[in-house]
Amino acid sequence: MDTKTVDAANTDSATVTKVEDGTPPVKTDAKADSSPEILPWHKDARFQDFLKEKKGLETANAKLQKILKANDLEDPDDLDDLVKSGKAIKGKLSDVNILDDIIEKATRLEKYEAYWADQKKRQERENSTPEDRATKAERELEFERGTRLREAAQKKQVDETKMAIKEYEKDVQDLIEEATVPKEHRSFILELFGVGNPSNDVDLTDKKAIKKLVADGIKKVETFKQSVIADYLKDKKGIVKTGQSAEAVGGEKPAKIYLKDARKMFREQMEKLSGG
Repeated sequence: MDTKTVDAANTDSATVTKVEDGTPPVKTDAKADSSPEILPWHKDARFQDFLKEKKGLETANAKLQKILKANDLEDPDDLDDLVKSGKAIKGKLSDVNILDDIIEKATRLEKYEAYWADQKKRQERENSTPEDRATKAERELEFERGTRLREAAQKKQVDETKMAIKEYEKDVQDLIEEATVPKEHRSFILELFGVGNPSNDVDLTDKKAIKKLVADGIKKVETFKQSVIADYLKDKKGIVKTGQSAEAVGGEKPAKIYLKDARKMFREQMEKLSGG
């Protein structure tokens, strides 16, 4: 039979393909999904993009750590400060290499100024009378004497302040011991009253030191609160150990402690420690 195309009379939603050599027509579903093939998750384009981004981030982090190590820096904050200071210098100088020349000129200027000051004194001596020189010498001597007196007074004030601080710290320590404050609480309470407080010696211009000071302080406060709550429970129901079974000492289940109750415990214990 010759090759010909047969149209189906009733195709509904199906279509008929060409028929050759008497082969029966083949119907195809028009509603078939024409979307691309669903790939495994590890071949999905989104996952591949994630891998690329992850690799880029890891590379950037490795480069950052290398820069920090090369410049003896501890964290990105140090790098930020270094960059800001570098920008400040760059904004004032067209070329950082001229710093040596600037330093040399400044040193030379200091020498010139010293020379001019010496020449001025010589000229004044030559143009002044013996009476003028005597009056000037007397004024200089009086000024020097006043300077020594001021320095002695300042030193005395510093020594008296140090002594007062030392006596204050001793008084606070004695009073805390007399109040029978538990040893594990003493360090925190002493710092609260300024004894051995690290904030007394922190460099106010060192942002990193201040950040560490605050972080350490928050940890100390939390540790102290937990210790006070533990003491409160000890006074009320006996020692509650970490990892203890649900049955407390005496066979009773430990009572639940809510945040408002913990605050109340903390306040009561502080009043007890302060003798209030």
